[in-house]
Amino acid sequence: MKTNDRIKTAVYSILGIMTLGLLLAYLIRREFEPWFLTLIMLLAAAAVFMHIRNTRTIPSYIERTLGIAGTGSGRIMAFDHLRLMALCGVIITHAVQIDMEGMSPLFAKAAVMIWVVTMSANGIYVMLSGALLYRWKEEPVTVFYARRFAEVVIPLIVYYLWYLAVNYHLGRGWNWVSFRSVPEWLLTGRIREAPHLWLVYVILSVYLAVPFMRIALRDLFREEEDRRTGFYRTFTRVLLALFIVQAATPFINLGLVYAPFALQIPFTGWLLISLYGFWASLPESRRYDRVTIPLGAAALAAICVICAFDPGEEVRAAWCLNDAFLPAMLCTGLFAAVFRAKKLFSGMNPVFRSICRYSYGIMLIHWYTIHFIVRDRFHVHAYMWGGAGILLSLILTLVFSWIICVIIDNLIVWPLKKIWYLIFDILRNCLTRKSA
Repeated sequence: MKTNDRIKTAVYSILGIMTLGLLLAYLIRREFEPWFLTLIMLLAAAAVFMHIRNTRTIPSYIERTLGIAGTGSGRIMAFDHLRLMALCGVIITHAVQIDMEGMSPLFAKAAVMIWVVTMSANGIYVMLSGALLYRWKEEPVTVFYARRFAEVVIPLIVYYLWYLAVNYHLGRGWNWVSFRSVPEWLLTGRIREAPHLWLVYVILSVYLAVPFMRIALRDLFREEEDRRTGFYRTFTRVLLALFIVQAATPFINLGLVYAPFALQIPFTGWLLISLYGFWASLPESRRYDRVTIPLGAAALAAICVICAFDPGEEVRAAWCLNDAFLPAMLCTGLFAAVFRAKKLFSGMNPVFRSICRYSYGIMLIHWYTIHFIVRDRFHVHAYMWGGAGILLSLILTLVFSWIICVIIDNLIVWPLKKIWYLIFDILRNCLTRKSA
């Protein structure tokens, strides 16, 4: 081992031990039960040991772990930029939402507009799921769901326990019997301490359909150009028809148009949003950018106008929030613009790459960071300095959420993923031997 590598290993070992000490001090301060504290510390200590070992055997291991290593030539950087935009949008949404009551009437109207526009970030997350996962891939269904469990569900469980801990629900008096309510809360999505986690359940619902959607959309990745082109045209027409239905829905639901219609339209809601993301990411869709990008800009203008006139929560929700057609148009136009300007979005600063590397954990933990660090510790609010507090809240939330995620992801989530994959591989090998 070279001298520089030895110095790096020594420095990272010291940092790992110091992090363990800080984690132990935090757990003791929260008055956890001894069995729970011991379990967490054993897991974290094993993770530190494995990380130190990997720094000696894997080149640029720390850089890869932090996400600052160079990206591969086959990586589509547009997805990382969209992921970063979605993360910033979600943080701004909640930073503004939390401070809505303390705003002046004049600034409150502008804040509502910002809040509604940035709520479109939810759609970007769902569209990214469709764009990344609906592509044809030879992958067994069990392997796909096992990977999604490791990458999405395990972090969800860990960070949910974190929210319970900081709200003093996992302190003294908790035992194995008390934990019976935790799975129920997770399965039902009744997470009062972290209401923003509803988006994770939407994404998980999309994941359930991924193996079926891959088969249904497989013809888009055939080698035969005629077959691929024909299927793309059919797929585009079907999406256009579904979009028209989606656009007509607010008129019908608000009673603006009478439409006696008993049929249940398939592929609506968030599943349709995910299909928009898949369609917008296809190279063939670049021919429609001159339509989708202006439509996205028009949707943004329409959302701002609706918010400016303040028609009420029901109208605003029907037209502008979550899986409504205006934010769907806005997100589709944004996708088209990012993929259109691929040279502009071909690279990324190492700092932003690291944020993207931990974007899922940051999305899970940012609610805590805004409440307990940005607001309670730094006393920064969105309405401060003529609205500049929104930008400062975003920066502080990103920084401190990243720090927390680096610790939790590498000391708790990472070893749990290793254990899960080990168990899954053992079970799969046993079943394979029996079937053989």
